[in-house]
Amino acid sequence: MGLDVLPTRQVVLTMAKRFGLIGIARVAWKAALIAMLGGKFQLGLADIVPLPWAMLSRTYEGLSWLNALPGYTVYVVGDTLLASLQIYQLWWAFSPSFLPQRQPSAAAAAGGSVNWGSMQRSPWATAAILSASVTVTVVLGAAIIAAQGSRGRATLVDALIGLGWGPWIVAAVLSALGFVGSVRHVGSAKANIGAAFGAKELPATHALTRRVHDYAARMGLPLPAVAYMNEVNAYAAGSTVDDAVVVLGVPLIRNLNSQELDAVICHELGHIVSGDMRRMETADGYQTTVGWAIAAPFKAGGLLKYTGGQYRGLGLLFDAFGNLFRMTFLFVSELFVRRLSRHREFKADAISAALTSPEAMASALRKMENISAKPTDAESQFAYMMFRPPSLGGLFGAAFATHPTIAERVQALESRTHLDKLPRAAGAQS
Repeated sequence: MGLDVLPTRQVVLTMAKRFGLIGIARVAWKAALIAMLGGKFQLGLADIVPLPWAMLSRTYEGLSWLNALPGYTVYVVGDTLLASLQIYQLWWAFSPSFLPQRQPSAAAAAGGSVNWGSMQRSPWATAAILSASVTVTVVLGAAIIAAQGSRGRATLVDALIGLGWGPWIVAAVLSALGFVGSVRHVGSAKANIGAAFGAKELPATHALTRRVHDYAARMGLPLPAVAYMNEVNAYAAGSTVDDAVVVLGVPLIRNLNSQELDAVICHELGHIVSGDMRRMETADGYQTTVGWAIAAPFKAGGLLKYTGGQYRGLGLLFDAFGNLFRMTFLFVSELFVRRLSRHREFKADAISAALTSPEAMASALRKMENISAKPTDAESQFAYMMFRPPSLGGLFGAAFATHPTIAERVQALESRTHLDKLPRAAGAQS
């Protein structure tokens, strides 16, 4: 590996932080399982660092004890997954197949001192976190039901240990469906969202297209398609950076000044260069698919509401219970997705400010806040993709908001909270 493809200091620090946090999670996982199984806790290097021979040995032991001691097998499966995430961090930081993409191109150098290429994040880490949430929900829920059914004869820990493999199989099936659904959703998101808004693509020679392409080139991005719509909003979509589209609302083009429009353009390009465009599409596809799978039996009963007569009320009850069950089951994972959505807005604002200015981005946000236009159904459906949020959490408040408030975003720009955290190109000054 030559010096030209060595990871930057920022990449190494990020990798080290994640590697260490996952190591702490491995120790906590072992301590929790040992406490439940009543064993003696002993800590070794292999419990923190993913040593290949130790991982192979534990996997073999876990399979050997599959029937005799399922609790130990559960520990091995969880530890192997966490250790695999540690290995992935090393791969992400040092793999030659990743590193050339993290070096800013000559075109990107015109965009300033930010190392644009180092921002790409894999969407599969998001899917893995959602799978972990689904697994915990299924297994813990089954244990609670089992403990309640024992009428006090078994504690929650006893019920958890004696569950058997049924809940784990259910969790695995739901996780697999979620992964498949997320892949399908990412592949079709660009077309589906574009159809919902009636987006119309502009030719490559159009002034607005050239304007977007100029900033994309500064960031070292493949040139995206550019389209327009009638809503007072903007968004970026696509399955990869090579398949991306930036869509701008006609009211924005007409009402924002040149600097503010540039800030909105760079904000949307920020979603592409950081990879969070695909991460959010992955998360949305995963949640939608898993939600559909767990609510399907109730939704089938809900079809009775279309029959009319005496069964209509029963169908409405089935339908309502299916929605309630889906919301309850996905409660924790939805909190994670909404938090991810809010964080990506702060980051895209910072990326825009780095290319234009914090003042231009803040001015665009303030002007957007003063535009009184009722959100369309399409904006509400794809709220997480929008520049201007249709709502900020509604009944459940900020925890379920897809976007931070305008005041929070402006304050973050003025204090440079996220701007100063952007990775810098080699030799650049913050």
